[in-house]
Amino acid sequence: MTGSSILFHCSLIKLEAFVHMDIEEVDNYISVKEAILKKYDINLESYHQRFRSPEVESGETPKELYVRLKELYEKWIQPRGKTVKAIAEMIVLEQYLRMLSPELQVWVREHDPPTASKAASLAEVFVAARRKGQPWSYSSEGS
Repeated sequence: MTGSSILFHCSLIKLEAFVHMDIEEVDNYISVKEAILKKYDINLESYHQRFRSPEVESGETPKELYVRLKELYEKWIQPRGKTVKAIAEMIVLEQYLRMLSPELQVWVREHDPPTASKAASLAEVFVAARRKGQPWSYSSEGS
């Protein structure tokens, strides 16, 4: 895809998102922005996944990689107004969830725990409801 065809495609998606809005909302920048983000399926999780992706874009310089990661971090974590403790809790929660078995991970994520402590409590409930000896962590899946 050439640069102009990508811009044309993006314009079509923006127009489609715009067309499906209520007439009262089209003059509201925030509503238009939200409709476009929804159409593109852009949310905190998409920024998180892109931040964690090991891919380096073709032709990207080390400085450009750094800037891209910093922008993705800002969009994912949204640190303004958050305390260091709150940011640390988000990162601990992310790592905690990654260490759970896929089945337990899905179950805990469906309950949308706000903290790693709450995720651990949910995991305890899940594990207690299962037969003894069944794996609950990612590393014990292969054991």
